[in-house]
Amino acid sequence: MALRGRNGTIRLGSLLGKGGEGEVYTLAGDSNTVAKVYLAEVSKEREDKLKIMPGLLTPEIARLTAWPKEILYKDNGRIGGFLMDRMGTSKDIHSLYGPKSRLTEFPHADWRLLVRSALNLSRAFHVLHQAGCLVADVNHGGIRVAADGTIKIIDCDSFQITRGGRVYLCEVGTDQFTPPELQQRSFRQTARTPNHDNFGLAVLIFYLLQMGRHPFAGRYRGPEEMPIPKAIGQFRYAYSSNTSLTNMEPPPHTAKPHAASPELAKLWEQAFGRSGAAVNGRPVAADWVAALSRLEKSFSQCSANPTHFFFQGNGSCPWCPIESIGIILFGVSINGNGGGGVNVEALWKQIQGVQNPGFSSWSWSGPTIGIKPSSKATTAKGKRNERRSVGLVVGVVVFFAGASVAGSMWLLWIIVASIAGFWIANSANGGIEQFLEVHAQLANRKAELIEQYTAKGEVGAFDSKVNELTRVHMEHGDLASERQRRYQELVKNREKHALDRHLDKHRIDRAGISGIGPVRTDMLESYGIETAADVNLQAVLQVPGFGIALASQLMEWRHEVARRFRFNPASEVDRGEVLALDRAIAIKRTELEKKLRVGPAILQQIRQSILSRRAALAGELEKISTELAQAKMDLDLLQ
Repeated sequence: MALRGRNGTIRLGSLLGKGGEGEVYTLAGDSNTVAKVYLAEVSKEREDKLKIMPGLLTPEIARLTAWPKEILYKDNGRIGGFLMDRMGTSKDIHSLYGPKSRLTEFPHADWRLLVRSALNLSRAFHVLHQAGCLVADVNHGGIRVAADGTIKIIDCDSFQITRGGRVYLCEVGTDQFTPPELQQRSFRQTARTPNHDNFGLAVLIFYLLQMGRHPFAGRYRGPEEMPIPKAIGQFRYAYSSNTSLTNMEPPPHTAKPHAASPELAKLWEQAFGRSGAAVNGRPVAADWVAALSRLEKSFSQCSANPTHFFFQGNGSCPWCPIESIGIILFGVSINGNGGGGVNVEALWKQIQGVQNPGFSSWSWSGPTIGIKPSSKATTAKGKRNERRSVGLVVGVVVFFAGASVAGSMWLLWIIVASIAGFWIANSANGGIEQFLEVHAQLANRKAELIEQYTAKGEVGAFDSKVNELTRVHMEHGDLASERQRRYQELVKNREKHALDRHLDKHRIDRAGISGIGPVRTDMLESYGIETAADVNLQAVLQVPGFGIALASQLMEWRHEVARRFRFNPASEVDRGEVLALDRAIAIKRTELEKKLRVGPAILQQIRQSILSRRAALAGELEKISTELAQAKMDLDLLQ
């Protein structure tokens, strides 16, 4: 089919790609421009829109989109396509946010690139909205992203454009990105608003920052099925803080929205809740730009895995628990030893040089010769002697007085006199109880302090840390052997790994499996099933909306993909597997060296804590021992 532009017939080159409504070709003699050629006649609405679009092109729009810059006509005078800038090495945004495809297509990407891409995407929406253009048919197939996170929006001919008082409609839409108020609506008669675009933008940002999960893909706790479009229509945001209202729970092994940041979590709640459906109810692109810009200044790096970056307000890394079950989220390669020039043996000598405080006993060597009874004890002693003398005198006087008593009363009088004298004499001992009590309290307190002083717990903590660092040092020394052992395992199992790689190359969203369209594909991916390698019967049956029939179709597709696999026994271990091994070893080396680096300081801290505590206890023991010696001297005087 011949197509004409401003300068005559266009010479098409090789086919670059094909979509539902058109094909993209290179141009002969122009490496920077491509042609989109429609497969069928376009509607009058689209023709009218295309005719005005080249005149709306600005440098900023050109930087952010694949905007039609020249219209191509067929021999019959109808529009047959248009010219646009070539995308270069950019890839569809799904390749970045899908964990499996990210490892292949963006092997050096970490969460910072996902945030940067979300920020650039928000800026692109903001520019378009300011220019009176809506993406309208928001979907991941229409967004391209480069290795540096820059964004280009394609399929601009489907945009909704307002110009000269007329609204040029977008006649198509994608269910997973369509807001609740437009679900089940015909787009051919529907004029959309920026608020509708803002729903799709929020979904894309969620995809990027939440590891390829759709915000409305989850398990409904009610009796009916809840596919994504239906969940959207009923405002059943799977990650909502108000689960009693949505009756949904998110898929397993997913990070909570607050992991991205509380500010973003709040924006998602606003975008996906009922209030968002009101006029201008959702966060606008500028809101996302502001929030993501702040997030870019608030990254923390995981202490356990240097490939993990996250919002610094989190108490812990949100990616480690997900990767702990075998899901690899980021494929950042670490070159070299990953040690950063750390002299491990020098560190080990420092660790060994920290002196163990050891166990310690305590004994008092304070002065006892110079201690004299206290004035209080001396006074009590004098009073006791006085009372005893009085008691003796009273007893004698009463006795002789009783001698003059006649008859049987004499004996009774003697008994009464004896009791009175004994009571007066012995009441002189009444002051000793307080001295006994003071002595007992001091003796008990001293015993407690000695027990604390000689406690083995803190020294045990020092020994435990030394043992831990010893194991770390041994593990570090064994890294080369560990790598060799694991490499031999790769050699031994290279057929299995080759099959896994073969299966991973087949994405479900590109397979065209009957009954499993984009909506179900998004649900599968939200449950971690992205490629043929992820498909197994038990896992698929756990996905909402997938019964035995659909699961069997997926299993048959997987078996068919596996049947096409051919293993070459002479093949070497895949370079990607070796890089993954070296990455794991490098991460482990970094983690071990970090522990060794802080080891001497931690041991010194434990040692100093023990010695400081002992010094404080020793001071208190000296004081208590002196007081106890005084108390004993007082008791000896009184007893």
